Amino acid sequence: MVLESIIGVKEAEKTPFYVFFLGLLYASVSKAIWCGKEDCEEKIKTETSAKSLNIPFNQKKQKGKCFHCNKETDYYAYFGKSY
Repeated sequence: MVLESIIGVKEAEKTPFYVFFLGLLYASVSKAIWCGKEDCEEKIKTETSAKSLNIPFNQKKQKGKCFHCNKETDYYAYFGKSY
């Protein structure tokens, strides 16, 4: 199943947490722009059972807002579920 068949691009931009959650459901791993704050990660763990896996060292700065708390940030991280 292709993600684009579930949610359109415009809707995805409005609901980044939903797209993140769909990624976890279908692939068990999701990449998202994230603030890196410990309290934000705890809330993500509580809501989705996913934890941060890694934050790549050599990534280009990407201005954006955290997919969960909406704070300004400039990097992304990988999240995943452990079974």
